[in-house]
Amino acid sequence: MLLSELNRRNVFRVAIAYLAISWFIIEVAETLLPSFGVPDWAFRFLVILLALGFIPALVFSWVYEMTPEGLKRESEVVRHQSITHISAKRLDVLTIVFAVLAASILLADRFWLDPQIAPSSDQITEKAEPQIQRVSEPVAKEFSSIAVLPFANRSASPDDAYFVDGIHDDLLTHISHIDSIKTISRTSVMQYRNSTKSIPEIARELGVGIILEGAVQRAGDQVRVTVQLIDARSDANVWSERFDRQLTAANIFAIQSEIARNTADALRATLNPLSSARFKTAPTDNLNALDVYFRGRQSMATRSVASLAQAIDHFTEAIEHDPAFALAYVGLADAYRLHNGYAGLFSEEIDGKAREAVDQALMLDPQLGEAYATLANLLLPDLDAAESAFRQAILLNPNYAPAYQWYGEALSVRRPDRVTEALDMMRRALSLDPMSAIINNDFGEVLEIAGNFDKALAQYEIAIKIDPRFVSGYRRIGELQAFAFGRFDKAVLAYMHSEEMEPGQWLTAEFLGNMYLNLGDIGLTKFWYERAISLIPPGGVSRLGLDLHLFLEEEDAAIIYADRMLGANNRFVSALRTLGYAELQSGDYEVARERYLNTYPELIQGEDNDQLYISNVLAAGDLAIILWEAGEREEANRLIDLCHHSIAAMPRLGLTGYGILDARIAALRGNRSEALSILDRAVDQGWRSGWWYHFNHDPVLEILHDEPKFRQLKQKVEEEMAVQLARLKQT
Repeated sequence: MLLSELNRRNVFRVAIAYLAISWFIIEVAETLLPSFGVPDWAFRFLVILLALGFIPALVFSWVYEMTPEGLKRESEVVRHQSITHISAKRLDVLTIVFAVLAASILLADRFWLDPQIAPSSDQITEKAEPQIQRVSEPVAKEFSSIAVLPFANRSASPDDAYFVDGIHDDLLTHISHIDSIKTISRTSVMQYRNSTKSIPEIARELGVGIILEGAVQRAGDQVRVTVQLIDARSDANVWSERFDRQLTAANIFAIQSEIARNTADALRATLNPLSSARFKTAPTDNLNALDVYFRGRQSMATRSVASLAQAIDHFTEAIEHDPAFALAYVGLADAYRLHNGYAGLFSEEIDGKAREAVDQALMLDPQLGEAYATLANLLLPDLDAAESAFRQAILLNPNYAPAYQWYGEALSVRRPDRVTEALDMMRRALSLDPMSAIINNDFGEVLEIAGNFDKALAQYEIAIKIDPRFVSGYRRIGELQAFAFGRFDKAVLAYMHSEEMEPGQWLTAEFLGNMYLNLGDIGLTKFWYERAISLIPPGGVSRLGLDLHLFLEEEDAAIIYADRMLGANNRFVSALRTLGYAELQSGDYEVARERYLNTYPELIQGEDNDQLYISNVLAAGDLAIILWEAGEREEANRLIDLCHHSIAAMPRLGLTGYGILDARIAALRGNRSEALSILDRAVDQGWRSGWWYHFNHDPVLEILHDEPKFRQLKQKVEEEMAVQLARLKQT
């Protein structure tokens, strides 16, 4: 009897309608309130208010009834005049409408407004335990690699994109410290921002089994981070969570640590004590420092001279905000070091600043793998010390791609006999960051040092395909065309691309001048030389000036210029050679000898020294020539044998090739036929770099000038240069 009366008075329908309307109100409030900076307590108060109103609403529906004359007490309504049956239909419609609206808002918030986030019904508190579905044991072993896709910016302001990217970048750092999980680096995942590709497609392209995606919403002093972990094989959700916290640097890092721990737990990964300790420590508690640090990392990634200068400013500002921010010191050291190199400077002062910054980072955090990787670069050319630092960097952060990248570069340049190890290091770096333009580019450099020129060219082309405005990629292509293939016309075209994208760089002007010098166009050589001189910053010195004096046979000017070059950098091989030969002719060979040994003391350390690399093997050859002519034949022969041993592991061609050192040594020893045979083979292989010097001005090859074969080779190259120059002028 009571149930039928409750049903007649629509109490049940009112209850359902009230719940539908309350659901709608809650969804609207949950979606909109954070955007207006409304604090969490207001939302909780609304939920409580709606809950408290439920019983009064039911009582109201029992006591009152809607009639054509308006709202009346149920006891005053004549039974046959009751329209509860009509009200029931209206309540049904009302319930359906609000239920549909609430469901639509829920789906829009979770899948349309934020397609990367799965729904979560409960707000996460500091001590909440997430519901994690563990990946099965076989799947965990197969898919122990992860890519963290770019986070969506759900904030009202587009300017928060830097902040969102920074949280994403730092989360990657957190997860990369889990040594049993391979983590794809940031540069490789950024191309998937707003991608329409499916999760399985993205996973296949990146070579991973697990995808983490998410979004960040900042409103006032509140932040919401929502994430989900996806098994790429089945496109199934492994776990998803939403974190609502007060916006502080400490809370940001706490969220990142929690996400990293949940990821490790889901993938059955074991955290070592060092990783566990790092998850508990925030690198900075200053939000402004964190923000400009993120900007510095983004500026440094492009590797242009201008962007590296911006990175220095950003990292400096981050340190001003928080002098105890160790990672900011690492970023500053890297920016100093890279800017020094990319700007073509040889500033010991800047290198000193980089060393001070990395030392400060290690003092603040002795377990910072990134700092050891940077330190290793600053310890070169002491390869033993550098290797120790590289190994420590990899031990502390096995997913830090630059550690493998820089280690591979160092090995390839300093120890050509270990180029296989160098290639393995570069492949490891590439597996961690497959879409990084700079790592693809540097992998090409190591392939070039290994003599795989076609593969190197393909790798450089991959780099500029990833980033069509990647200036360094075009420069590498230009250098390869010139020094490996002898195609100076193609080299000019490649470098003109870099000139268009980054105008006003003196190194670009110098290279173009060098190419035109090889092509025999003195007018354009002088044009680009003058442009380089007008652009060169303090601390820079142009090699092209010396080449131009030598080409024009201005011997006195060449000697003065060579001395000036060595004042800026005492390891300029061409300057050492110019002064050394001049002193040999004047009988001051002891001065030349001492200059070489002061610059390259390793050349006199004993017969068991096999540590020659590309720059000191050329210096060793030149010193051997000076010692030979000075009558120190035994010591000269020791160096010659050492050169032969070392160049066996080096390519003849390429930017770091040994050129025709073997032909020059044969000529020095009076073996004309052997020297001509080697020279013939080198020209056939594509050797052209500096051809004008060796055919016209190299004193060691003077004994070959009357040989018909020598004149034929010279004429062949001269004619080819004329053809290349004509072809270039037609483009």
